[in-house]
Amino acid sequence: MTAETPQKETMAGMIEVLDPSGRANPVPVEMAERVGELKGKTIGFFNNGKPNADVMLARLREVLAERFQPLETITRQKTRTGGAADGWLMDELVQKCDAVIISQAD
Repeated sequence: MTAETPQKETMAGMIEVLDPSGRANPVPVEMAERVGELKGKTIGFFNNGKPNADVMLARLREVLAERFQPLETITRQKTRTGGAADGWLMDELVQKCDAVIISQAD
């Protein structure tokens, strides 16, 4: 216990009251350059492998393809849901795509 940790006296004695909120130290980052017009571009769709990610990306791909014809798409999925994506997979998307949409569905 520290001097800053609140305590509360109960009939059973003293208990320590914990604060479950985290402390964030946000770091400013620059936004990526925007791709502009999507017609004629190649858009990557990256599935993180979590439930419903495929459903969300399929629908988004459908809507964008209808709206921005011609539009090329590439869809890739992580080989495992835990941990970072394989480097070769990310390299492929960077090399072939003008922009990539990454799922965070669950």
